[in-house]
Amino acid sequence: MEGKRPYYRYALVRHTIQVDLDLRQLFDSDKERSMLNVKIRERKNNGAVFHTPNNQDLISGITIFTGEGRRRKERKISLTKHQGMFLFYLPFPNSDHVGIKDIMKKADLTEDVVPEILDLMTDLISFGIVETKGDVIDKIVHDD
Repeated sequence: MEGKRPYYRYALVRHTIQVDLDLRQLFDSDKERSMLNVKIRERKNNGAVFHTPNNQDLISGITIFTGEGRRRKERKISLTKHQGMFLFYLPFPNSDHVGIKDIMKKADLTEDVVPEILDLMTDLISFGIVETKGDVIDKIVHDD
């Protein structure tokens, strides 16, 4: 006892704990593979502003405007270097659709940055900044 409060002492029953985590179930390679083949381009009149730093072949950020009138909201997205390099080669609205894998080759990006590129594309498609060719992407994007 410590005054009026009880005093408890604890001891370990075991001195080691072994944890085994299988993270393979979090990775869906089929979804990633199918998204790499989707053909995309910038949507016409999407209302987004792309920011480019001087003398560099990349996009540093995007400003998206949603709503109308006084309810209009501004959302800024800061991009990583790899995402900016990818978006620099995104086809214009009057160009043909190009596959995500082909844009990555053009931007000289390696396979290890695929997840961050696909995350960005999923967001930009849902914001209506990027359009896809066909309805294939709708199933992929909205399965999350």
